Amino acid sequence: LIPAAREGLAARSVPAEQIDRYLGIVEARVASGQTGSRWLLDTYDAQRDRRNGSIWHEAVAAMMSNQQENRPVHEWELPDHGSTAASATLGGLMTRDLFTVRPDDVIDLASSVMEWKHVRHIPVEDSDGKLVGVLTVRDLLNASAQGVDVVRDVMRSDFVTASPETSLKDGADKLLASDLGCLLIVHHDQLMGIVTERDLLSALAERTD
Repeated sequence: LIPAAREGLAARSVPAEQIDRYLGIVEARVASGQTGSRWLLDTYDAQRDRRNGSIWHEAVAAMMSNQQENRPVHEWELPDHGSTAASATLGGLMTRDLFTVRPDDVIDLASSVMEWKHVRHIPVEDSDGKLVGVLTVRDLLNASAQGVDVVRDVMRSDFVTASPETSLKDGADKLLASDLGCLLIVHHDQLMGIVTERDLLSALAERTD
């Protein structure tokens, strides 16, 4: 099909360099047999003796690094446990499946989300998606004691942010300097994920095994 595709694109006056660029990637992927799914499965098979969570953290970090370098999937190498900078960054550790609330949301909603998702921290974003605060379990307890009903009246605005490329050591230093117990991971002013004290302790413990 690839030769036919080349002929078809050429017939539609698509520039040769564009044809070579895109179909060349397809040809290389077919030749190598490596797709994104295949890469993930091979990554798991190569390190299945380790705890799954750690494997996937490093896999996500490696994917982000490869994408930032604009490398096509067929050129991706399998992550080498403990030897890559990506495996030691917050981007490979953060939780991406986030639930957020807005400043005008009622406290009961935030409490229900925390209970449902079994989390202790919820980022607060305004109507434009801008990060404006974070809500903790401690804040909810204070809200209950003070009779506060709205998130904005109890949320913390002194939250700490870090980039996905921040090292685990630097992330630990940031956490120690704060009493929130979490770091909000931001990239280009967009909330990407969250890292908690438990996440960092688990990751650091694995690296010393």
